[in-house]
Amino acid sequence: KQLYNILRDDGVLIINTPFAYWEHEVPFDYFRYTEFFYQKVAEELGFKVEVIQKIGNGFDTIRDILSKLYESRPSFAIKFLLKMVKIVSKKFPVKLDNEPLSFFVVFKKIND
Repeated sequence: KQLYNILRDDGVLIINTPFAYWEHEVPFDYFRYTEFFYQKVAEELGFKVEVIQKIGNGFDTIRDILSKLYESRPSFAIKFLLKMVKIVSKKFPVKLDNEPLSFFVVFKKIND
């Protein structure tokens, strides 16, 4: 609500949030923001949704998680899994957009 109040008429709010990710800002990691969340919030606060874009897909999410795991616990098994996911994602390009890595969102303030 405060962001709506401080934006000028026709002002734009740009948001980028992780979706499929490890716990962060512990112990205050309470929400996972989905496109439905953003649509609802925009409507409730009086914003117009300009863009809700999913970034990445299921394979990107798996690669990201395995990469972070490999950084903390390097092992042959994790490195092997990373290579397999890369190969499978290239050989079988499947649209796995229900598991995005993050969301890029643009809201526009509607003139009062």
